[in-house]
Amino acid sequence: ICEERYPSTNPCERAGAKEVIVFIVGGATYEEARFVHEFNENHQQDLRVLLGGDCTLSARKFVNTFDEP
Repeated sequence: ICEERYPSTNPCERAGAKEVIVFIVGGATYEEARFVHEFNENHQQDLRVLLGGDCTLSARKFVNTFDEP
């Protein structure tokens, strides 16, 4: 019922956008970047995901964040 009363107000959705931006506050990992790359390779015409973050986390950086006071 909402869709009938309020058709898409998102201009990207109306234009048929095929890109999604995912920004991870706190950092994205290399594994997440690899997953996004593989997803984009397998879904080239359906959807493209753009991954961003305020830093890139390695396993060591992630573990060290819990050691800091």
